Amino acid sequence: MKRLLLAAALLLVAIPATAEVHGAWTALDHGDGKLDLRVTIREWNMFGSTLKVGEIPGLPATSTTPVQFQLRREAGTISFEGTFKNGDGGGHFTFVPNPRYLSSVRATGIDMDMVSNGSEEEMLLSLAMSDLTADYIRSIQPLFPGLTLREARRARSSGVTPQYVKSLRDAGVNITTAREASRVASLNITPKYVAELAAAGYRNLSVRDLTRLAANGINAEFISRFRSHQ
Repeated sequence: MKRLLLAAALLLVAIPATAEVHGAWTALDHGDGKLDLRVTIREWNMFGSTLKVGEIPGLPATSTTPVQFQLRREAGTISFEGTFKNGDGGGHFTFVPNPRYLSSVRATGIDMDMVSNGSEEEMLLSLAMSDLTADYIRSIQPLFPGLTLREARRARSSGVTPQYVKSLRDAGVNITTAREASRVASLNITPKYVAELAAAGYRNLSVRDLTRLAANGINAEFISRFRSHQ
């Protein structure tokens, strides 16, 4: 019995204590079944995520009444209370970090570049909002040697997957860093978009060229209309 008590005490010591984080949240309706969800701490520290309404337990598709819902993530659980009207909502949230999460992330060998910035609880909240998991980190590490935690969070938030990176590389796009992958993903650059530009005469474009074109709304249709007016 004494050995069991000692083991339990050592386990409690090994797991660092974490505090709850409180703040405000807002949600804006995209009009396509998605919500742009933002959480704010102390008015200046904001984290966000775009979510499908049907994937949020406890949140109805449309509501004008008080709501309670949760995001259960590997980094911790975010509990929301508030109201919705005409698809938009707001209220207050509480975040309870998972004390074992950072150990599983460190075990991947990733560069923990975010640890020294701000409080640990707020960092965990940002990782929870991005739904960054240890498995996701392991899935993209072979693609980007030297990957950092900050880069992994951005890649996850942008929707970067190993399959997405491979498809663009197969299409001839030389993506070499996680930052480049996040940039092209955030602009919804796809192999189809690359192929259409190539058919219009724009071949072997760099990541920088592609992101500039996409950011300015230039696609094959735009190029065709521009040429027809020359």
